[in-house]
Amino acid sequence: MNTDRVLRRVFFETKPSNVYRRPSTSLCGDFDGDGRTDRALHFQCCTVSSPAPWVVLRGRAGGWKIVYKRLSDTTFRLEGDGTHLVTTEPKYSRTDALCCPTRLRIGTLRWNGGRFIRTFTLEFTDENS
Repeated sequence: MNTDRVLRRVFFETKPSNVYRRPSTSLCGDFDGDGRTDRALHFQCCTVSSPAPWVVLRGRAGGWKIVYKRLSDTTFRLEGDGTHLVTTEPKYSRTDALCCPTRLRIGTLRWNGGRFIRTFTLEFTDENS
């Protein structure tokens, strides 16, 4: 996190790892289909418009290794069903306040046998349906 340019720009001289000390969400499941338990972590801080990094970790004998990361997204929520991960992110129109996006961008992360692939759908928020 500390080497990510976007996060460094957001937090100026403060190291991102000092801001994102503990995950807000920790999920376990076999996200890459190899029969072993993986872990997904989502970190949140500050405001609704702050980056909310999330990562997928693969556990091996040598410890945990990041195998997928989204460090600069504004992710509201990370959920999983044990094999897939689902993110919820704001999709703002030009006139939306930061508190109230018109739509939500729903991302699904799946393992395709060789790498992680994300697909997206857009949904209107309850206020805009």
